[in-house]
Amino acid sequence: MRLHRVFLGLVKTFFQTTWTYLTIASIAVTYLRLPERWRSVALFGIAPLLVISACRVAWIIQSKLERLRGEIEQLKNRPYDQAQYQLVQEKLQRWTTTERDLLRFLLQRGQVEDQAIVAACQAFPYEGTQAIERLWHDGLITKSEEPIPDRAGIRTFWQISAQFEAILKDLLYPRKETDGRRHFKP
Repeated sequence: MRLHRVFLGLVKTFFQTTWTYLTIASIAVTYLRLPERWRSVALFGIAPLLVISACRVAWIIQSKLERLRGEIEQLKNRPYDQAQYQLVQEKLQRWTTTERDLLRFLLQRGQVEDQAIVAACQAFPYEGTQAIERLWHDGLITKSEEPIPDRAGIRTFWQISAQFEAILKDLLYPRKETDGRRHFKP
């Protein structure tokens, strides 16, 4: 499929430039009053135009390939360094399945209220709150509080720290836990 697209692009680019040159040459040969000898020379002059056209097509394709290779290299770069990656990977090995599932839950949902986290926890309720505390102390999730309007009280929200979001997506997906049980409702 990919080779087919490349071939079609080559043919399209080649014919666009070649047909342009051939049209100009054929109009010149047809409508200009040239002696008979010059007409045969003009027809043989079309051959170098074809060679030039083929070189131009090759140059266009090469420049497109270089641009695409540059884009691929940019996409391979991650917004974090290797030290930060190893730090999170070491922490990830210490965490329980519940904590890793909580991180996946927060990655999928963004900012979530603590009551919703406890309600979504399919393990024991205290495991969800313990997981929140451990991850918060490790600095991987952040806490924000908002007052409840027209009532006394505070609503607490949790979300993944922005600096660890890309790393966690790379490390936590796909799910590699051996127990098939998910600790948070999807």
